[in-house]
Amino acid sequence: MTLQQLRYIVEVYKTGSITKSATNLFMSQPNLSNALKELETEIGMTIFVRTASGVVPTQEGEKFILYAQSILSQADRMEFIFKNQKNNAVTIKIACVRSSYIAKTLSDFYNSIAKDVAVNIQLMETTSMKVLEAVANSNADIGRISYSDKNGYIYNNFARKNRLVMEYLWKVKSNILVSKNSPLAKEEELTVDMLKGYTRIYYNDIEFDIMAYDEIPRIIGVNERATMMDFIKNSTDCYLWTISTHPDILETHNLVVKQCKDAPTMTESVVYHKDKVKTKEMQDMIEKFKKMRYAENFHKQEAFEQENEDKYL
Repeated sequence: MTLQQLRYIVEVYKTGSITKSATNLFMSQPNLSNALKELETEIGMTIFVRTASGVVPTQEGEKFILYAQSILSQADRMEFIFKNQKNNAVTIKIACVRSSYIAKTLSDFYNSIAKDVAVNIQLMETTSMKVLEAVANSNADIGRISYSDKNGYIYNNFARKNRLVMEYLWKVKSNILVSKNSPLAKEEELTVDMLKGYTRIYYNDIEFDIMAYDEIPRIIGVNERATMMDFIKNSTDCYLWTISTHPDILETHNLVVKQCKDAPTMTESVVYHKDKVKTKEMQDMIEKFKKMRYAENFHKQEAFEQENEDKYL
């Protein structure tokens, strides 16, 4: 088994097509098909099932692909580090929930790096559970997640089973994001009941919603931040539950944040693997996450007051 064979597998998984993968890999379809068959024969299992519309991984194949992605990620990182070690290369992979504040923090981190140093920074914005999975599978060095009190045990259990450290940062109240032209923007403080009759915008890939769907008959699901901001900006009857939105984003999209009296409380944590050595870049980024503070129009962040032995899972 070679790294090249693993790259073939991952490419076919991404495209779902041997023909498209062969084109992307600059090789013929028969050669790629033969390479896949040789690998399947070597390891004694079927990775992909061929169908009329393409190829799909088997249950065992999905597990194999996860390992392949992790191995390739580590191999690429090793090559980058040692090829650029004379220049003290900066390399880090971060997975996090969508947040304009995190993007700003990462920008500050990048701007602190000398211009003559090689840089390889990878940022993946996704859901909290996928952040944990990325760190567990070595697809990310560190992660930043948020979750409600009622669902915290799910993330804690996953972290324990996968030997991840979840270092608690703080609890923070959720807020409501609306257009400045929305009737809600004129209210001094909102309540959940006041949201009835308005349309909620939300990320449609979230694992666990902070509000019950049956209480919200009007919803729009999106998966990109830009689309979400445009919806709220151009629709005065739409709103979004948010923890943090950077003031620059508020100004650009003509939005305002309103406090909600009975808003759910969210916990934020930074995540890394217990068995992996923390690089200087990881330590620097973790410290920046710890020092990150939201603007004054958000509820004060409440730091956890726990004994040291309770800070890590």
